[in-house]
Amino acid sequence: MSMPRAPARNALAVTTLIDFVCRSCGFVEHADLNASHNIGRRGWWIWVTGARSTAPVLTLTA
Repeated sequence: MSMPRAPARNALAVTTLIDFVCRSCGFVEHADLNASHNIGRRGWWIWVTGARSTAPVLTLTA
């Protein structure tokens, strides 16, 4: 359940805070949803191309 927000003084300012707006084509999407799509696409591409991870190796010590 989402929390109710206080009324905005400037609706455009609120829209730009929560929405991603493409500067070239005008596409609008919630910023977090847009970011998750971008991260997912990168992960998928790395998976299908077989790219090696650049993350440090995790070593577990007890």
